[in-house]
Amino acid sequence: MADSPRKILENYKQIIIDALAESLEKNNKIASAGLVQSIEVNIKAFATNMVIEVSMADYWKYVDGGRKKGSKQPPLNAMLKHIANRGIDYKKLQTMSKNSKGVLVKRKIPLTKEKALKTLAFLIGRKIKSTGIKPTNFVNEAMESGFMNDLTRDMSAALKREIVLDLKLQ
Repeated sequence: MADSPRKILENYKQIIIDALAESLEKNNKIASAGLVQSIEVNIKAFATNMVIEVSMADYWKYVDGGRKKGSKQPPLNAMLKHIANRGIDYKKLQTMSKNSKGVLVKRKIPLTKEKALKTLAFLIGRKIKSTGIKPTNFVNEAMESGFMNDLTRDMSAALKREIVLDLKLQ
């Protein structure tokens, strides 16, 4: 006897999470693993429908779809977290700066660590604002990894009829 549709969906929860995590890793988008750890899959059952809801940290949209050139500059706190997660070196910024001609010169008074980090965060954010970020499309990549076909087949066998699956991202 085939498993119930609910049990099949419960079994696919971890497969969905793993597919998304693998796609993020493949695109080199795991800095702190915060996005991967935030992925949750919930199954909701209604009278004749079952919904698979996938939710993750709000910034997944920017990782997946990128940022358009000229869009709003990322928040300073988000950039500070990014610098910490990626281990970006700020020390050169403490002692060096560019003069009006764009030549790198030694600062007369070195910046404090906090000021250097905020300056670096602002500069990275400004760069993102001016050039944007290329989209990774990690969600579509994960969905095309093959598990959707397997899930459709398993659900069709359990229900003994053809079904259409719709995955809802939040």
